[in-house]
Amino acid sequence: GGGHEFIAYLDDDDEWLPTKLEMQIAKFRECDENTALVYCLYYCVLEEINIMYCFCPRKVFEGYVYDDLVCSDFIASIFPLVRVKCLTDVGGFDEKMLACQDHEMWLRVAEKYKIAFVPKPLAKLHRYHGEHIRAGVQKPIQGHEYMLQKNKSYYETHERAHWIMLYILSVSYSANGDYRKSCATCLQAISLQPFRILGNTKMLVFSLLAPFKAFLRKKYPNFFDRLTILKQRIKGVEIIDIH
Repeated sequence: GGGHEFIAYLDDDDEWLPTKLEMQIAKFRECDENTALVYCLYYCVLEEINIMYCFCPRKVFEGYVYDDLVCSDFIASIFPLVRVKCLTDVGGFDEKMLACQDHEMWLRVAEKYKIAFVPKPLAKLHRYHGEHIRAGVQKPIQGHEYMLQKNKSYYETHERAHWIMLYILSVSYSANGDYRKSCATCLQAISLQPFRILGNTKMLVFSLLAPFKAFLRKKYPNFFDRLTILKQRIKGVEIIDIH
């Protein structure tokens, strides 16, 4: 705290654009005192191929967004500006988690407070290959398992959110080589929502293909970067060459 009104986060390999704090604080001034966090768009920089694009979520959520946030971490976790007193109220990062700490903490914020959004890219997220917290699946698996257990009562009464978490874990288990656990989790998700035909089919296919995808990602990492760019071009997103 130290008398400061806001706190912001920045990983050592990412960057803010010059107007980031100015625009987020201006957004706070437009909102009421029960608004705890302002998030924003950002540029995703693919370092190996020297290309970046603006990451735009399919849908923007504002206000009391807990039920939406529990299903998808749409907040760019490293770039929000947060009101200090609200963060102090819910506590900081859960140090027992190896990954997904940001998402879990924003959930505690969203459970009590409103969230706001600035529809402009105000930062750059640098994606690169190699060892970092976003790489691999073991740490995210632990993070998602922990979140599932910590919010057990919520998931037991919200089938859609529970199904999404099981979907994520099924694919992650398979990518990590734990096929028995992946199969059990997949079956649990299907039993939870058996009439979700398309979603269950996608989960089965992605779980089956996850080991192959993990192999390709390790062997030909730039292939997936270029595939990402192709998808963005199809969606009409501006692609910027940063050579």
